[in-house]
Amino acid sequence: MASYFSRGRNQITSKPLDILVYNKTINSKTVPEAYLKQLNMYRDACRRMPFLIQNSYVTHQVHPIRAKLNLAHHLRKFMYVRNPSVLDGVTMDLNEWIYESVWNYNHHHNFYYMIVGNYADDVGYSYLDEKKYGKCSPFLKNFYSGAGKPAA
Repeated sequence: MASYFSRGRNQITSKPLDILVYNKTINSKTVPEAYLKQLNMYRDACRRMPFLIQNSYVTHQVHPIRAKLNLAHHLRKFMYVRNPSVLDGVTMDLNEWIYESVWNYNHHHNFYYMIVGNYADDVGYSYLDEKKYGKCSPFLKNFYSGAGKPAA
């Protein structure tokens, strides 16, 4: 039985029970221990991400690599938390999300904001000089537009 619970196996095809067996609900005593549990959860989520995206039918909205980066961005919101119980709560919620996603228990809108991200369509690059350089000084406007260069 001990060999079954070893960490040296394929995380994508392993039994979903392993997600909750390895990530027990034992409270962390220190902040580094809580962060280590969160790192292990993130590693398991990254290994399962292609399957989770395909299984959740969001393949046309996010690439697996972008989803991993979005999940990392979501976890960085808790970077300054120094309470181990808060970090354990976040980690346990995400472990439950992985477990339920593998078994198709949850819908993708429950974790959509974590892996797809919330990008607005109205944010973009303006090609109008007045929009780009409106708040700059005249020197910077000339510098950025390339005006006033000395003749070579």
